[in-house]
Amino acid sequence: MERCTLLILITVSGVFADSIEPKEKEEIIRREGESVTLSCSYDTSSTYAMLYWYRQYPHREPQFLLRKGARSWSGEDIPDRRFQTTTSQSSTELTITSLTMSDSALYYCALRVGAQAKDVITPYSDAAFATETETVKLSCNYTGSVESLHWYRQYAGSPQFLILDSYGSITQANPPVSGISISPRKEDNSVDLIISSAAVSDSALYYCALKPTVTGNTQHTVQEPD
Repeated sequence: MERCTLLILITVSGVFADSIEPKEKEEIIRREGESVTLSCSYDTSSTYAMLYWYRQYPHREPQFLLRKGARSWSGEDIPDRRFQTTTSQSSTELTITSLTMSDSALYYCALRVGAQAKDVITPYSDAAFATETETVKLSCNYTGSVESLHWYRQYAGSPQFLILDSYGSITQANPPVSGISISPRKEDNSVDLIISSAAVSDSALYYCALKPTVTGNTQHTVQEPD
């Protein structure tokens, strides 16, 4: 039987002072039936780290594969046991067994860190699905007193700033991203990102972020959608 060659790409998801990046930045090639291990290293001052892996096909939204805690954060969520993962104090690995052609894709590693309870922002849901031209609402809730609320979008590479709200004053990307708006709801400590007339190009990873009002704290607390 003829054996097909697979092409697997790996890239990074992560922002701000907490970082994560792939150990191998070149294309990885394997054959059907073999196994492959993808690795990322991460850095954070937090003792609570959750490591994620996603897969993305061309012109499709990223697909959640699994997550596993590291350091003082325990727990895991691995829906498909053909995907295996290990974590350490500074790295995470994704192993895919019994490769098939459908495993040829772009793979993301992502880092979510725990923060002080007073400065936490968390997505309402893991994913949102819509057809073209529909309106999509992404929501996060937060605790604590905040100076500003932010939204970012990430394809491959670095996150792209979209929009922020600071005490009711809106700042957009330069140039502004068409069809994007922000809606903070202070009464229930939440913030929405509205994408009107969704297009295929809107398929991406989205980040909600906050900047606390604590004097001298210039870092953002970021949670990445599960």
